[in-house]
Amino acid sequence: MSANSTLVASLDVLNGKLGELQALAEANHFMVDALRENENALKAMGADETRGMLWAQAKLLFGADEGEDSKPEVLAILDQILAPRSSAKIIPFPTSL
Repeated sequence: MSANSTLVASLDVLNGKLGELQALAEANHFMVDALRENENALKAMGADETRGMLWAQAKLLFGADEGEDSKPEVLAILDQILAPRSSAKIIPFPTSL
């Protein structure tokens, strides 16, 4: 492999990593803005309701159907963040033997 092709391959990897970083930064920016703009409403909501509202906003902003504003990589990150979670059931500690 020549030095030129090695350099091109390295630049391609770097470009991919920069794209991932850009998607993470956009997802972070969305979350910060959404939390700031909806602070009072979010405080009154439960966890599932909050995730649902934020997910709906994310789909509107980043999920335009294959349009110019579509950002599936950002939407995928937000999907991981906002996916419904199952919580662990807390088992009480026995108080008597």
